[in-house]
Amino acid sequence: GNQISFHFKFFLKDSKKTIEKMKHKLSLLLVFTLFETIRSFYSIGKIKNNLKREKLALNSNEEHRENVDPASNLDLKNWRDYRAKLIKKTADEISNDSFKKWDNDIWAHQISCVEKGCLLLAHESLQGVFNQAAVLITEHCEEKGTFGLILNHPTKRTIANLPGLGEDLKMAFDKCTVYYGGPVSSNSVTTMHGVDDIENTEEVSPHIYLGGIEELIKLGIQKKIKANCMRLVQGHAAWEPGQLKRELEANFWYVACASPKVINEYSKVQKNPWLLWHEVLDLMGGNYANIAKKHRYL
Repeated sequence: GNQISFHFKFFLKDSKKTIEKMKHKLSLLLVFTLFETIRSFYSIGKIKNNLKREKLALNSNEEHRENVDPASNLDLKNWRDYRAKLIKKTADEISNDSFKKWDNDIWAHQISCVEKGCLLLAHESLQGVFNQAAVLITEHCEEKGTFGLILNHPTKRTIANLPGLGEDLKMAFDKCTVYYGGPVSSNSVTTMHGVDDIENTEEVSPHIYLGGIEELIKLGIQKKIKANCMRLVQGHAAWEPGQLKRELEANFWYVACASPKVINEYSKVQKNPWLLWHEVLDLMGGNYANIAKKHRYL
């Protein structure tokens, strides 16, 4: 009798956990479904507007053409911002204060799958090179694998004392800290920054770029940009096809999306880059905020 009672209690406890997980997944599904619906409506409106423009252009009526406004001032390039706003609005409507620390351009939230431009936050139990690491995913492809840069592990070196760099780079950014980007290709360096309209750059996500060092140097020497707007990252992280999926299934990482300001220039983080891991978790709210508080960096 006692054994049956024990198994029944265990079954009830396990069922409650399963129900809670299902509720969480359904709420996330609802949020993303709403977002996709809004994006679809906007796309339809944009198509209608373009057709209207083309019709006016064929009539060669300049006066009417000038009076045609876009269907919306939304920019689908910044769909991450809209997703974040939708998540925040949904949370507010159900009196969930998980995102109470968000500001207009300072936010972070959990996402269900890896995407280019997202952050991987190391599980608190991970040690070694990924201890409390916040990794920016710069490329993610099932066939080629995944690549990223650790953003919050500064070295003791500055650009001024890193051998092999040009004098013009040292002149523009001599006091900038060199960051440890990961254990792969440790002799290579990557330039990461948030300066828009720079030539020869790769856009990871809006306002987050790789490359463009030549123009950055010119702007730096001319004092047109701040020296701390750029990160010089030595090495990178890499996962073979399927490797990261296995690590996610083993709960090695939390997957998050954060605003460009949090990634590029969050003032709290600039004073101590290691805090990025904690700040992103804190902005994600709920249990993530509890993890950040419990494992506060000293």
